[in-house]
Amino acid sequence: MALYHAARHEINAHKRSASSGPQHLKTKKRVKVQLHSRRSSTSIFFKKFTSSSPMSPRSRKKTRKQSNHASKMASEAEKKWLHMTPRSRTQSRARITKVLTDKTLSTYFHEFLRESLCAENFLFWRAVELYKTIDDAGERIKAAEELFDEYIVPESPNMINLPGCMVSAVQLQIVSGKVNCFAEPQETIFQLMQEDSYPKFYKSVQFQEYSKTVKK
Repeated sequence: MALYHAARHEINAHKRSASSGPQHLKTKKRVKVQLHSRRSSTSIFFKKFTSSSPMSPRSRKKTRKQSNHASKMASEAEKKWLHMTPRSRTQSRARITKVLTDKTLSTYFHEFLRESLCAENFLFWRAVELYKTIDDAGERIKAAEELFDEYIVPESPNMINLPGCMVSAVQLQIVSGKVNCFAEPQETIFQLMQEDSYPKFYKSVQFQEYSKTVKK
C-alpha cells in the first residue's frame, strides 16, 4: 500500500511538472490564439473603447508623440503637395499608384517598407482597397471594425500615424459600414507614401533589383 501511494505521489508530481513545462505553455498559447481569433470575429473595437481601465502614463506619452509625428508628417506632405504643379501632382500620383498596384513592384516596395519599419502604411492602403470590394453591408461593418482594430486603435499591432481628430472621425463612421468611411485616412497614407516613401524607395536596393528584372 505504501508503494502504491508513493507511486501515485510520483505520478502526480510528474503531472504537475509537465503542466508547468513547455507543453503547458504550448497549450496556453493555443488557447490564447483561439480566444484572440474568437474576439476578432466580434466587435473588439467596442471593448477597447469602453474599457474602464485608463491608459498608463507611458502609453499616453507614446500616443501623443505618435499623434504629433503624424500631424507633422501630414503637414509636410501637404506643403509639398501645394507647391507642386498640377502636372507634377498627376505624374507623382501615377508613379505611386503603379507601385501600389503592380504585383511585382508592390512586392519590392513592401519589402523596402518592411525594412524601413513602416510597412503598416502599405498594408493599410491595400486592406482598404480590399474592404471597398465587399458588397454585403453586414460584412463591411465587421471588416471595418477589424480594420480599425488592426491599424488605427492606439497601440494596435500595425498602428498607422494619423492625426487624433481623424481617428475620432473614423471611429464614428465605421459603425455605418459605408464604403468610403476610410477614404480620408487612406488618402493621407497614400500622400505620405507618395511624398516620403516613394522617393526613398526609388533610390533603394529593392528598386534596383526590380529594375534588373524588368531589363531581363
